[in-house]
Amino acid sequence: MDTYSTASILYYFNVLKKYWRFIAVVVIIATVISGLKGMRTPRSYTAEVVLLLPASEGGNSTSSSIGRFLGIPNLSGGGSSTSLLGAIIKSRKMAEDIVEHFNLADKTKPGAWESAIRGTKGKIFLPPSLNTVTLSIKASDRDPKRAAQIANFCAENLDNINEELQITTQKPMVKILDEATPPLAPNPRGVKKRALTSGLFAGLMCILGVFFLEYIAYLKRKKEPNVTSELLEEELSNIT
Repeated sequence: MDTYSTASILYYFNVLKKYWRFIAVVVIIATVISGLKGMRTPRSYTAEVVLLLPASEGGNSTSSSIGRFLGIPNLSGGGSSTSLLGAIIKSRKMAEDIVEHFNLADKTKPGAWESAIRGTKGKIFLPPSLNTVTLSIKASDRDPKRAAQIANFCAENLDNINEELQITTQKPMVKILDEATPPLAPNPRGVKKRALTSGLFAGLMCILGVFFLEYIAYLKRKKEPNVTSELLEEELSNIT
């Protein structure tokens, strides 16, 4: 049996004992840096508009082409009105309208325009379940006033998209039950969780690193002349 493979739990404990100060310093530094970075992250706000949904209405034969236009290739007819509304709200078409309406990016700059669209789609949230008589749209932004404006725009823009694409004869598509207002409190940053995760990850990587270095040192030591297996066994079990 290879000498290194005989190392016991005591060996690993001794390695940690040898490097524990270094590992602790790395964990503390990683935690502090992550915490400071999280505290410097701009606060965001989330506003919510609640819509009253109409009775379910089936899709039509043009749903596939509508889905492609919206940036949703798998949209098919016959779905419920809530699923259809959810697809429109999370569509590229809606994101483009938001970016253009609020002048979030210059359309003549393709890179900035695409980045703004992706960012906007990631800031519009729908509830996990759409099988309700109401639908809440949440919009997140660094400006609380604009967060509310974006949420309300999503609701109002549904009729504009419906008018353009003739998706359904239901007009208006929805009615606003509770209009979004600027939120008073920002979203939690999650600084503690992020800092703790970073510290644990740094500690784990550090532990793996010191074990790897000890193994490399062992291999080099093994190639030295006049080094017996008994001597290596003793060194492995008495790392301090």
